[in-house]
Amino acid sequence: MKPYALKNFSERYIKDKNINDVGCYVWTPYLNIKSEYRDDFEIYDDEEYASVSVPYTDINELLDDPFNYEWCMGSDFDEYEYEDFISELIKKAEHYLVCAYACTWDRRTGYKIVDELKDAFYRDYDCHQCYSGGSQGGKSICITEYSHDAPMGYRTMIIGLTNKEYEKLSYWDVDFDTVIKFADEHSKKIIEI
Repeated sequence: MKPYALKNFSERYIKDKNINDVGCYVWTPYLNIKSEYRDDFEIYDDEEYASVSVPYTDINELLDDPFNYEWCMGSDFDEYEYEDFISELIKKAEHYLVCAYACTWDRRTGYKIVDELKDAFYRDYDCHQCYSGGSQGGKSICITEYSHDAPMGYRTMIIGLTNKEYEKLSYWDVDFDTVIKFADEHSKKIIEI
Protein backbone atom coordinates (compact mmCIF):
# COMPACT_ATOMS: atom_id res chain seq x y z
CA MET A 1 0.00 0.00 0.00
CA LYS A 2 1.10 3.52 -0.77
CA PRO A 3 -0.11 6.84 0.59
CA TYR A 4 -2.40 8.93 -1.62
CA ALA A 5 0.31 11.55 -2.28
CA LEU A 6 2.49 8.97 -4.06
CA LYS A 7 -0.16 8.80 -6.80
CA ASN A 8 0.87 12.36 -7.66
CA PHE A 9 4.55 12.53 -6.65
CA SER A 10 7.51 10.22 -6.45
CA GLU A 11 8.76 9.44 -2.96
CA ARG A 12 12.13 10.94 -3.88
CA TYR A 13 10.44 14.22 -4.88
CA ILE A 14 8.48 14.81 -1.66
CA LYS A 15 10.73 13.16 0.91
CA ASP A 16 12.54 15.79 3.00
CA LYS A 17 11.15 18.69 0.90
CA ASN A 18 10.25 21.69 3.06
CA ILE A 19 6.63 22.30 2.11
CA ASN A 20 7.01 25.99 3.02
CA ASP A 21 9.69 26.41 0.33
CA VAL A 22 7.51 25.18 -2.55
CA GLY A 23 6.74 28.14 -4.79
CA CYS A 24 9.72 30.22 -3.56
CA TYR A 25 12.19 31.48 -6.15
CA VAL A 26 15.66 32.92 -5.61
CA TRP A 27 18.26 34.58 -7.87
CA THR A 28 21.58 33.08 -8.90
CA PRO A 29 24.19 33.91 -11.54
CA TYR A 30 23.43 32.23 -14.85
CA LEU A 31 26.88 30.64 -14.90
CA ASN A 32 26.07 28.93 -11.59
CA ILE A 33 23.42 26.84 -13.36
CA LYS A 34 24.72 23.35 -14.18
CA SER A 35 25.50 23.19 -17.89
CA GLU A 36 22.86 20.52 -18.61
CA TYR A 37 20.10 22.87 -17.34
CA ARG A 38 21.23 26.19 -18.86
CA ASP A 39 19.06 25.85 -21.95
CA ASP A 40 16.01 25.89 -19.65
CA PHE A 41 16.68 29.53 -18.72
CA GLU A 42 16.41 32.68 -20.84
CA ILE A 43 18.91 35.45 -20.28
CA TYR A 44 18.91 38.96 -21.67
CA ASP A 45 22.42 40.05 -20.62
CA ASP A 46 25.91 38.76 -21.25
CA GLU A 47 26.25 35.29 -19.65
CA GLU A 48 28.95 36.57 -17.32
CA TYR A 49 26.62 39.16 -15.73
CA ALA A 50 23.20 37.56 -16.11
CA SER A 51 21.16 36.31 -13.16
CA VAL A 52 18.19 33.95 -13.30
CA SER A 53 15.34 33.07 -11.00
CA VAL A 54 15.31 29.41 -9.85
CA PRO A 55 12.96 27.41 -7.62
CA TYR A 56 14.43 27.37 -4.13
CA THR A 57 13.46 23.72 -3.66
CA ASP A 58 15.62 22.74 -6.66
CA ILE A 59 18.85 24.62 -5.91
CA ASN A 60 20.75 21.43 -5.01
CA GLU A 61 19.84 19.87 -8.35
CA LEU A 62 20.17 22.95 -10.59
CA LEU A 63 23.16 24.84 -9.21
CA ASP A 64 26.87 24.08 -9.30
CA ASP A 65 27.21 25.97 -6.01
CA PRO A 66 23.92 25.63 -4.09
CA PHE A 67 25.02 28.37 -1.66
CA ASN A 68 25.41 30.99 -4.39
CA TYR A 69 21.92 32.50 -4.49
CA GLU A 70 20.14 35.57 -3.14
CA TRP A 71 16.76 36.44 -1.72
CA CYS A 72 16.31 39.96 -2.99
CA MET A 73 13.93 42.40 -4.57
CA GLY A 74 12.36 40.42 -7.31
CA SER A 75 12.51 37.11 -5.45
CA ASP A 76 9.16 35.58 -6.00
CA PHE A 77 6.59 33.35 -4.38
CA ASP A 78 4.26 31.47 -6.69
CA GLU A 79 1.12 30.99 -4.61
CA TYR A 80 -0.51 28.84 -7.30
CA GLU A 81 2.43 26.44 -7.38
CA TYR A 82 2.30 26.15 -3.58
CA GLU A 83 -1.46 25.54 -3.51
CA ASP A 84 -1.23 22.99 -6.33
CA PHE A 85 1.47 21.12 -4.42
CA ILE A 86 -0.38 20.90 -1.10
CA SER A 87 -3.65 19.96 -2.84
CA GLU A 88 -1.89 16.89 -4.27
CA LEU A 89 -0.94 15.67 -0.78
CA ILE A 90 -4.48 15.25 0.58
CA LYS A 91 -7.98 15.12 -0.88
CA LYS A 92 -10.10 18.25 -0.83
CA ALA A 93 -12.48 18.68 2.10
CA GLU A 94 -14.73 21.45 3.40
CA HIS A 95 -12.84 21.56 6.71
CA TYR A 96 -9.55 20.26 8.10
CA LEU A 97 -8.50 19.24 11.58
CA VAL A 98 -4.87 20.07 12.35
CA CYS A 99 -3.49 18.29 15.41
CA ALA A 100 0.09 19.01 16.49
CA TYR A 101 1.62 16.65 19.05
CA ALA A 102 4.21 17.95 21.56
CA CYS A 103 4.77 21.07 19.48
CA THR A 104 5.79 23.64 22.10
CA TRP A 105 8.91 24.02 24.23
CA ASP A 106 7.05 22.30 27.08
CA ARG A 107 5.77 19.53 24.73
CA ARG A 108 2.10 20.53 24.68
CA THR A 109 -0.35 19.19 22.14
CA GLY A 110 -2.99 21.30 20.43
CA TYR A 111 -5.40 21.44 17.53
CA LYS A 112 -7.30 23.80 15.28
CA ILE A 113 -10.02 23.39 12.67
CA VAL A 114 -9.71 25.38 9.44
CA ASP A 115 -11.77 25.78 6.29
CA GLU A 116 -8.93 26.18 3.76
CA LEU A 117 -6.14 23.70 3.11
CA LYS A 118 -3.48 26.42 2.99
CA ASP A 119 -4.55 27.46 6.51
CA ALA A 120 -3.85 23.90 7.68
CA PHE A 121 -0.19 24.46 6.78
CA TYR A 122 0.04 28.10 7.90
CA ARG A 123 1.98 28.91 11.08
CA ASP A 124 2.65 32.38 12.46
CA TYR A 125 6.22 31.36 13.33
CA ASP A 126 9.13 30.00 11.31
CA CYS A 127 8.99 26.28 10.83
CA HIS A 128 10.12 23.60 8.45
CA GLN A 129 7.41 21.13 7.34
CA CYS A 130 8.11 17.77 5.68
CA TYR A 131 5.58 15.26 4.42
CA SER A 132 6.12 11.99 6.31
CA GLY A 133 3.12 9.90 5.25
CA GLY A 134 -0.57 9.74 4.52
CA SER A 135 -3.58 7.50 4.34
CA GLN A 136 -4.16 5.42 1.24
CA GLY A 137 -7.45 7.16 0.45
CA GLY A 138 -6.10 10.69 0.95
CA LYS A 139 -8.26 11.66 3.94
CA SER A 140 -5.31 12.42 6.21
CA ILE A 141 -1.61 13.16 6.11
CA CYS A 142 1.15 13.40 8.65
CA ILE A 143 3.87 16.01 8.46
CA THR A 144 6.91 16.48 10.63
CA GLU A 145 7.49 20.08 11.70
CA TYR A 146 10.69 21.62 13.05
CA SER A 147 10.72 24.98 14.81
CA HIS A 148 12.70 26.97 17.34
CA ASP A 149 10.62 25.49 20.17
CA ALA A 150 10.96 21.92 18.88
CA PRO A 151 14.19 21.64 16.86
CA MET A 152 14.07 17.82 16.88
CA GLY A 153 10.65 17.93 15.25
CA TYR A 154 7.12 16.99 16.13
CA ARG A 155 4.30 15.18 14.41
CA THR A 156 1.30 17.03 12.97
CA MET A 157 -1.80 15.34 11.57
CA ILE A 158 -3.96 17.07 8.97
CA ILE A 159 -7.32 15.36 8.50
CA GLY A 160 -10.02 16.26 5.99
CA LEU A 161 -13.38 16.36 7.77
CA THR A 162 -16.77 15.33 6.49
CA ASN A 163 -19.67 17.62 7.47
CA LYS A 164 -20.74 15.08 10.09
CA GLU A 165 -17.23 14.95 11.61
CA TYR A 166 -17.00 18.73 11.53
CA GLU A 167 -20.30 19.07 13.39
CA LYS A 168 -19.14 16.56 15.99
CA LEU A 169 -15.76 18.24 16.60
CA SER A 170 -16.30 21.97 16.08
CA TYR A 171 -18.51 23.00 18.99
CA TRP A 172 -16.96 25.06 21.76
CA ASP A 173 -17.90 22.52 24.41
CA VAL A 174 -16.23 19.52 22.72
CA ASP A 175 -13.88 17.76 25.09
CA PHE A 176 -10.18 18.19 24.15
CA ASP A 177 -9.55 14.46 24.62
CA THR A 178 -12.35 13.61 22.16
CA VAL A 179 -10.62 15.59 19.40
CA ILE A 180 -7.20 14.13 20.19
CA LYS A 181 -8.63 10.61 20.25
CA PHE A 182 -10.19 11.25 16.80
CA ALA A 183 -6.79 12.38 15.46
CA ASP A 184 -5.06 9.41 17.10
CA GLU A 185 -7.42 7.00 15.35
CA HIS A 186 -6.60 8.55 11.99
CA SER A 187 -2.88 8.49 12.72
CA LYS A 188 -3.09 4.67 12.82
CA LYS A 189 -4.02 4.72 9.12
CA ILE A 190 -0.92 6.68 8.09
CA ILE A 191 1.46 4.91 5.73
CA GLU A 192 4.93 6.31 6.44
CA ILE A 193 7.36 7.00 3.58
